[in-house]
Amino acid sequence: MFGHHTASAHIKDGRLILSMPDAETPVVWLMDLNDATTSVLRLESDKQGFFVLRKHGGKTAETIAVYRNRKPAVRALDKATKALDSARSLRHAGSGSSRLTNIMLGILLVWFILFRLGNLDLYLLQLAIYPFIKDDIAAMQAAQTQTGAAAPAQPDAVGVPLSADDALKAEQQRSNAENPFGAMMGQ
Repeated sequence: MFGHHTASAHIKDGRLILSMPDAETPVVWLMDLNDATTSVLRLESDKQGFFVLRKHGGKTAETIAVYRNRKPAVRALDKATKALDSARSLRHAGSGSSRLTNIMLGILLVWFILFRLGNLDLYLLQLAIYPFIKDDIAAMQAAQTQTGAAAPAQPDAVGVPLSADDALKAEQQRSNAENPFGAMMGQ
C-alpha cells in the first residue's frame, strides 16, 4: 500500500512528471523543464479549506492538484522540488564541457582580435624564445663590433649623399639595434 497512493515525481525526456494519486482528484501532471525556469510551484489554501498545488507562470496560475490535508500536499510539493533540483544538478554537470568550450572560444576570440590589431603572435614568440637566445644575440652583436663591420653613412647627417640601398641598410641596422629579435626573425 505504501508508495502506490502517495505522490511521486521524476524527470524524463526534459519534463517533470508529477503523479499525485493521493489528491482529491488523482492526477498525473507534466511540465516542460523549459517552463520550470520561469514558473513557481506554490501550495495555497482556498476558502473551503482545501490545499491547492498551483503553478504560477507569468500572469496565469494553473491548478495542479487539490488536497484535503496539508501533509500530503506538502509531500507532493517536496517531491516535485527534489525532482527539479536533481534535473538542475544534471544540467549543470553536463554544462561543464560547454563552459570549458565557451572559455576556450573566448580566449581564441581575444587572441584573434589582438592578432588583427598588431603582431601579437610575433611579440609573444619573442617573449617565449628570448631567454633561450639572448646569449646568441649578445654574441652576434659582439662579433659585429669586433669584425669592425663598417656602418654606412648616417642618413641623419646633413649634407652627406646617401644611396637608397645605404639608407635601407642603415634603417635595418638601427631597427635591429633597437629590437634584437628583428634580426633573428628576419625583419
